[in-house]
Amino acid sequence: LGTAWVSVQISPSTRGIKQQIQSQLSGVDVSRVTSSWGSSVTNAFSGAFKTVAATATATMAAVGTVIATHLNGAIKRADALTAFPLVMKNLGYNSDDAAKAIQKMVKNLDGLPTSLDAMTGMVQQLAPLTSSLDEATNLSLAFNNALLAGGKSTVLQTNAMEQYSQMLSVGKVDMAAWRSMVTAMPGQMNQLAVSILGTGNNAMDLYAAMKDGTVTFDQFNNAVIKLNKQGIDGLASFEDQAKASTKGIGTAFENLNSRINNAMSKIIQAIGDEKIAAVINDFSKNIVKAGGS
Repeated sequence: LGTAWVSVQISPSTRGIKQQIQSQLSGVDVSRVTSSWGSSVTNAFSGAFKTVAATATATMAAVGTVIATHLNGAIKRADALTAFPLVMKNLGYNSDDAAKAIQKMVKNLDGLPTSLDAMTGMVQQLAPLTSSLDEATNLSLAFNNALLAGGKSTVLQTNAMEQYSQMLSVGKVDMAAWRSMVTAMPGQMNQLAVSILGTGNNAMDLYAAMKDGTVTFDQFNNAVIKLNKQGIDGLASFEDQAKASTKGIGTAFENLNSRINNAMSKIIQAIGDEKIAAVINDFSKNIVKAGGS
């Protein structure tokens, strides 16, 4: 990127902060406090952004709007990328395997409305219940695709995932939990039944087989992972079904948000999580000082 520096004008935006605070305080003069904040912000952020090189400039008002809208999502994504390998290492998993797992998630979630932090949470939940971190990652991605393919609401999808993880943790099926899965992805559950039990079987036949132990959770998990990559009886894979089911305008906007978050999280990582955290901590200390505490 060369040696050009990013130039960010912080001072004008601090005047806006002053106006907002003053309006909230019914016109009370807050010049002394906000001028101190402005100086702190300028000094802190100029130090942080000197570590980033750039080759283009943009209108600060437009950039500020984009940053304000997507910063929270970008921070969550950056935190997920940083924290996941550390969390999994603390749980006894190999850090290299964890790094590979999160890169697989990033690659497979592109174009889908599922956030990275939601997926890492799912993998963390399933990892202790499966034979390996790789299996947990593959199962989480496959199950997520099956749920997206079902086309139901996010609430139903989330509930189905939670119910399945609870059944997996105790090692036995439950009718109420099973029905939540069928409600969220009826067609996909029937496809799993046919894959495991053969043509003519449906989701409730599969429930009965798992209830009496004829079919194990390992077999069910393997079938989910298998159907994620290859369809059955002429049907598309869960992966392709998920992409087809999320082609709407709403999902397109979700994808846009996700990709902006992704780009911004890369900027955050380029600056350095620790450096940004240090800037925020220093800034918060200055707020306390400015308030006279």
